Amino acid sequence: AIISKCAKERLVDKALGLLKRMINQNVTPDVVVFGAVIDACAHAGQYVSAMSLLNDMEDKYGVQPNEKCYNSAISACEKAANW
Repeated sequence: AIISKCAKERLVDKALGLLKRMINQNVTPDVVVFGAVIDACAHAGQYVSAMSLLNDMEDKYGVQPNEKCYNSAISACEKAANW
């Protein structure tokens, strides 16, 4: 819920920080958390971070991306004109 609010408020650094904090405390984020952080990246036009998270969520954390994750990553690329 907090990370989703960060996304809506365009507080991408806060959202990324909360994700890092979860991981550092050995809490594996789920698809909802990753989707919210990728969405925050999209709102901020940070396509590199969005794509990195999309790749890492399955490769490093075993979390399968869902439609929201993919749509947010595509949106991040579109906003950054990296299409």
